[in-house]
Amino acid sequence: HTAMALDAALCQQLRLQELRDVWEAKSLPEVRVRMGLVRGTVLAGNIGSSQRMKYGLVGDSVNLASRLEGLCKYYGVSVIIEQEAAFAPAVQNRFHLRVLDLVTVKGRTHATELYQLLAEKGDLPDEFDAEEDLQYFIGGFAEIHRLYRSKNFGACAEALKQYRRQFPQDTPSKMLLRRVETLLNEGLPADWDAVHRLTEK
Repeated sequence: HTAMALDAALCQQLRLQELRDVWEAKSLPEVRVRMGLVRGTVLAGNIGSSQRMKYGLVGDSVNLASRLEGLCKYYGVSVIIEQEAAFAPAVQNRFHLRVLDLVTVKGRTHATELYQLLAEKGDLPDEFDAEEDLQYFIGGFAEIHRLYRSKNFGACAEALKQYRRQFPQDTPSKMLLRRVETLLNEGLPADWDAVHRLTEK
């Protein structure tokens, strides 16, 4: 089911891109859709009383999905998933995923690994000229996060600068470089860990 959900998300994003091209030709406003996908347990069904009832979803996974949808704007991406979805059956073999960040979202205390859903394997997103570019976009940023989480901030900063020369419009690498430069300039706090704590929804 997780792989089917990710496939549906990508299909919707591709269809929306086609529609944006049509709307642009008609001088209509650009429309974008953000998506947050979580794999977890929810309470689903008709909720309420005999006087007022609606179909809905309730649960921690629902709240987290809402947070991830909001974080798409923060990171400048279209679809974010978390680690349970990223490592669900068939997902790693079928989809291109990029590690985004390790965070605690507002309202939760434990860390959540975020991934950007890019494309189905075998497909090359329009923003990449070659498969090698896509592989570096994914693998290069994974290596940058490895350096960051192992506190190798000097090497991480250099890797980020090289990465941003190829992907200057990428928001996650820009944000991470800012964090690394702050640590290099101000020193490492005694209680530092690699988790980025988000205070807004």
